[in-house]
This record gives sequence, C-alpha cells and structure tokens, in this order.
Amino acid sequence: MLYLNTFYILSNPSAFMVTIKIDQSDEFFIAIAKQEGHSFVFAGIKQKGKIHLLARVGKVFKPQKGKCLIPKALCNAVFFQAQAQIEDEGIARPDGWESSISYAAHAISYQQYLQFVALLEEIETEDSFECYKPGEEGELEFTGKKVLASKSDEKNACATKIIARGQVLNLSNTCRHTAIDLIKYVCNDEQVTHDISRTFFCNLPLETFLVANDGKPFLLGDDDQAYCLVHPDPELPFYILPPPPTSFKNLPAFQRRVLNDLYRRMEEMLRIAPNSPDTQTKFELLKTLYNEKSGPCMVGFATFISDIANWHERHQKEINTLRETNLVDCFFTRKSTTQKMCEQWFSEEFKLSFSH
Repeated sequence: MLYLNTFYILSNPSAFMVTIKIDQSDEFFIAIAKQEGHSFVFAGIKQKGKIHLLARVGKVFKPQKGKCLIPKALCNAVFFQAQAQIEDEGIARPDGWESSISYAAHAISYQQYLQFVALLEEIETEDSFECYKPGEEGELEFTGKKVLASKSDEKNACATKIIARGQVLNLSNTCRHTAIDLIKYVCNDEQVTHDISRTFFCNLPLETFLVANDGKPFLLGDDDQAYCLVHPDPELPFYILPPPPTSFKNLPAFQRRVLNDLYRRMEEMLRIAPNSPDTQTKFELLKTLYNEKSGPCMVGFATFISDIANWHERHQKEINTLRETNLVDCFFTRKSTTQKMCEQWFSEEFKLSFSH
C-alpha cells in the first residue's frame, strides 16, 4: 500500500526481446503478487517451460508536487483517502536485481490477455503502459502504442469501476484491492481470489523471487547501467493454477464434482513442500488430468470414471508418493491425500450418487 519506488520503463531500449512468437502450446497467465508492502499484478507466458513477463501494473500514490506533500498523502491514505493511479511498473530492472515475492497465478486464454491489455489502454492518461501487445500474426510486440483501446461508449461497467477505484487509495481500497479487481476482471470468476486476503500486508499463498536475468542485458537511453527483463526465478517452481471449475458452464454433476475435487487438491497440495520435485510432478499430473476433463463431456458417467481409473492405474507411483513423511511412516503404510481422493471417486457410494 505505501509503495514509493522507482519503476524502469523500456523507452527505446538498445537490445532486448522486442517480439515474442506464440503458438497454441503456450500458456498465458495472470498473477497477483506482493513485494514488501506492495501488491501488484503481472501477466506472462510460459513457453516450453520458460516464463516471460508480458506486463506489470499496480496502484500507487499519485505523484505530488513537492516532497512535503508525501507525509500528507500517507496520512490521508491511513485516515481518509489519497489520490492514486494504476501505473506501469515496468518489466525491466538492473542486471542481477532480485526481490522475493509471494504470489498466486492463474491460467488465462490469449483472448483474456488481450482483454487485460485493452483495459490498461483504457486506464492510460498522459502516461502509456509499455507491455507486449499483438503485432504481426502469431507475435506479441513490446510497445507503448495503443492497439486495442475501445471507443469510450463501449467501456463496460466493470472496467469503469476499476478505473474509478484505481484513482483512490485508502484502507478499504488499497493496492491489494485493486490487484484483486484486475484479476477478477480478467478471469471473470470470483473463485480465483477466494483464498486471497484483502489485507495488503498479508502474504499470498506461494513464494518465489523475481530476478532480472531473462535474456541478454541491454541499455536504457544514456544510462551506462545494464538492464534485463524480469521473470520468476527459473531455479524455483512457478505454479499456475488452471481456470477454476466455476469457469465451465453446463457440466454434468459428476464431471463438476471431479473437477472441484481436483482443483481443491491442487490448491491444498501447494501448502506442503512446494519446492519439492515430488510436489511439482504431482501438481502437473493433476493439472493435466484437470485440463483434459474440463472440456465438453461427450461420454456418460461410467466411461468418464473408467477413463480416470485407467489414468490412476498408469500413475500409481506418483499418486501414492508421500511428499512429507514423519517417524510414523517407518512403521505404518499411509495413503496420500490424492490416493484417498481417487478411491472416493471409485467407491460404490460415488457411483450410486451419479450413475442414475
């Protein structure tokens, strides 16, 4: 909330990844993050296991003329309200820079990313948002030019509300609240933020580092300092949850139940040993199954469960792996929570509930 920092804008950089080629296998995502006392949003793309940031924005104090007004702005934010703005926070930092963050990331479609960019262009006043925007077919191009902004009479009510709330900062409308507003707008779903605290000083579910070492270093203007694009530390796992079950409409009851169970398991499993290779393997295994089963259901209950049973049989080793053990496990065989979830799907009670 009380964030007074320097952001590095990439105006005419001498050399960096100006365009990104995209294809259907790429995964777009949007994340809410907390760095020290400030919450912000960044969007990115995962390509062949590598993650690149596409944009980063957050709500900050609106610059005041004269340093003497900063204490007044802080006081107003705590006891009344202060002027604020949603600002381009830049995706470059000095080469070698790093900062710890907590975060929560969700997969989005390419169209949802374009919706995010269009919203940023609607927010723009005298300052532009420099980020990756659609360029040539199959490419994203880094630019500050407006390419998607809609006509003023086409702005929807949600976008108008976000823009208005982004101009004010107080204890009930902090940088965290605006970051959540942006996430909900892009994902168009309440469930993506259900476990995120609205209190700006509370950490988010997962932790990693943002590091400035994505690609080759480059110069900004006349500055002799070398800069790099920022991305999540590639030495640590970066978890991207799929769209929640509430994103999918008109699902049969049995399909929705399985998706709800899988999604809850993915959320909860990251609370234990998130940096463990076993956690990474099991998370991706469940995420793949979730994505496969979240499409239109063209089969009945029996075939649906039979397909999952075959998947369960193929991945027994990973499913039964205990990611955190204790002394008791030396004497007793304990089932993993994922195994218990699967057994529940295969139970007679579950079959009786949905087979008619």
